[in-house]
Parts: sequence; C-alpha cells; structure tokens
Amino acid sequence: MSLAQEAYDSAQPMTNIYNLLREACGLSQAEAAAFHETRLDSVKSWCSDRRNAPQGVINDLQKLARQIHASGVAYAELLKITNGGDVYVIGLPSDEQDARVCSFPSVGAQMRAVAVAISLLPDGSAIRMVERVPGAIPAPVLEREMLTPVAVDSRVLSSMKFTNGKCYTAGNMDRRKYERLEEIGWIKGLSTNLSDVEYYLTNTGQAQLALTRAADAIERDYPNPAPGGFQTRVNSGLRRGPGIKLRLNQTCQIGDLSLYVEKIDGDLVTVKLSDGTTATLHAPAILF
Repeated sequence: MSLAQEAYDSAQPMTNIYNLLREACGLSQAEAAAFHETRLDSVKSWCSDRRNAPQGVINDLQKLARQIHASGVAYAELLKITNGGDVYVIGLPSDEQDARVCSFPSVGAQMRAVAVAISLLPDGSAIRMVERVPGAIPAPVLEREMLTPVAVDSRVLSSMKFTNGKCYTAGNMDRRKYERLEEIGWIKGLSTNLSDVEYYLTNTGQAQLALTRAADAIERDYPNPAPGGFQTRVNSGLRRGPGIKLRLNQTCQIGDLSLYVEKIDGDLVTVKLSDGTTATLHAPAILF
C-alpha cells in the first residue's frame, strides 16, 4: 500500500453499512433501538462493529430510507401546488410526538424528508420554515410501503403450525419470511425472549388461510388433468361440487367467514371482512 493510500485511509471516518443507513435516516442510537424494538446495547454494538447487524435490521433501514425519500418527493409536489411558486412555506415538526403523528420514527427522520423536498424546489426559491399547523401548514408524512402478497406468501402462512391462533418459533432462525407476512398484515409477532418469537394470526391472516385451504380442498377434489387433457386419478369420495367462487361485488362464505369481494386484480382480491376491515388477499386461480 502506498503512503498516499495509507494517509487517505487513516483520514476516513470508520463506519459500516448499518451506521451509515441509521444516520441517513436521521435516527440517534436510542431512536434506532426504539425503531427496531431492541435494546440500546444491541444498537451500540452494531454501530461499533462489535457485532454484525442482522440482515433484518439492515432491511428495515433500507426501507425507511426509501420511505423518507418518497415522502420528501411527495411533499415537494404538494408545496409546488399549494404555494403557487411565490414563497414556499414549509411545516416543521414541533417535537418528537408531532413527528410520530406524521408516522416518522423521529424528528431527525422527518427533517431528512424536508431536506429532500427543499432540494427539489426550483433554484432561488423563497423558502420560509415554520412550525407545522395541522390543516393549515402541512408537513411531510411518511407513507408505508404497501407489500403485494404473492403465492409464496400464502404457502409460508399455510406452513406455519398454529395452535389456538398462535405459532411459536424458537432460536436464532431466519425469520424474514415471517417478517414479510407481518408487513402484509397476516400475522403479528411478539418476542417472548431474546431468541424466541410467537406469531398470532390477524383477522386478515385468518381470511387468507381460509382461502388457501379452500383452494387446496378443491384441488384435491378435482386434480389437474395430465398433459393431453386426460385425468390420471379419480377421487373415490363424494364430490364436494365446485366449491367457493370469488365474484366481484358478491359475498363469499367460507365456513363462518364472510368475505365481500370489492376488487379482483389478477390473483389479488380485495375483500371486506365481517368486522369492516378491508384486506388484500392472494387467491389461487381455481377460486375464480
């Protein structure tokens, strides 16, 4: 290594991917601990490289960074519409609670979105920053990324062993597939200790599981034909008939579960549950 390279390297601040993303998201170490729902000591060890940050928390910060940027872009567009290009009045959070009202994990995260918005305003713009006034002076709002469920998600849910609505997972296992189901809204995880997590089915998850099981039952009753159109096996039991079918603007009954179909988009179906919840579910083709 050359002397010039050694001098350059020694002048660079030590950092890592986790720390870089944390700072880019405007989170202090304590705020990051709250965001990840973990101990402050864990965050400190990730920042100092004493321990490698789990891939899951890296993914969380990547997603948050994208959400902050998208929020800033949307806020810039709103400012251009509402301020008429005269003076851009930017609403700032009054405190941490106010930032959380706008769905940001911290004031620092919301200020990152403000900075993105300002960078997208015309050069030379007159900008005035004031404390936000709900209903009068808007501030950036963090919109959560909407995950679209796919076939593999319904299969992961079906593979989980639920007892009385609970599925217990133990040890330091890779839980990313379950975390994805949490984001979709089918399950909710609760850490019982440092390494074990218990997952609960949500109402939406119960509806998805019912759809998947109904499709599986129909598939078993009416096996797919072999190539050429000839069926190679016959179910000797009683036929259950065509089973359920999902039809737009109609109610589908699966056991005690009632689903009103509001929208069908390919293999995605938007339904309203009996409790009034609107949910997007993955529906196998055999249900249409």
